[in-house]
Amino acid sequence: MSNPCFCIPSKPPQEVKAGGNSGKKYGMLLDMQTQPNAFQTNLCDAPCASPLKCCVSCLFPNCTAAPWREAALNQYGHGIEDYVCCQGYIPGCCCCKFETMGRGSAACMWLEGCCCAGLSMSITRIYVMQAKQLHPDPVDYQVFFYFAWSAPAAHS
Repeated sequence: MSNPCFCIPSKPPQEVKAGGNSGKKYGMLLDMQTQPNAFQTNLCDAPCASPLKCCVSCLFPNCTAAPWREAALNQYGHGIEDYVCCQGYIPGCCCCKFETMGRGSAACMWLEGCCCAGLSMSITRIYVMQAKQLHPDPVDYQVFFYFAWSAPAAHS
């Protein structure tokens, strides 16, 4: 399948220039580039490999983020008891401490999935990558570059 993001680099950046929570998330992605294993299906081919799951996730992201996280926690951890907000990957903001917030709570997992579907799915992907020692797919870097370029435009 050809990559629709052909104009966006698919090589990892040299450094993360983003600050805050985005910088931490993308920094983790860069740290994983030396992990030994690769995804069985690359991200660009995933929609064709599982079209129904792709369509449902695109049409109803807020309804699929929590089940995807729960499935990952069940397969690679101890189930819902391992859940914490953002899996502890994102530091807190304001008075919230995500590292301990919602520990073991299915309700919090669903709230995260409904309110922050994209972030929740990204965190689940990072969780699976760490659990299986997977290095990022080239499309992960394209997503990284897209959000790095589009974030300043969104704030102008």
